[in-house]
Amino acid sequence: MTIAERIKEARRVAGITQQQLAVRAGVSVTAVARWETGANPSSLARAALDRALPGLALSEDVTAKVG
Repeated sequence: MTIAERIKEARRVAGITQQQLAVRAGVSVTAVARWETGANPSSLARAALDRALPGLALSEDVTAKVG
């Protein structure tokens, strides 16, 4: 799951809108929309997201396939 997908899913599970997440994170709605479509949040924005959506893992999953 990508960072964008994680942010969107965490927001959906929390039952909040992009506007509400933006307010909680202290950023613009445009920033939230960009994150949910693939723009990676900066380290400062990641800290704000962590406070706004506790438990959200923002690092990419790295899995190795054993063939």
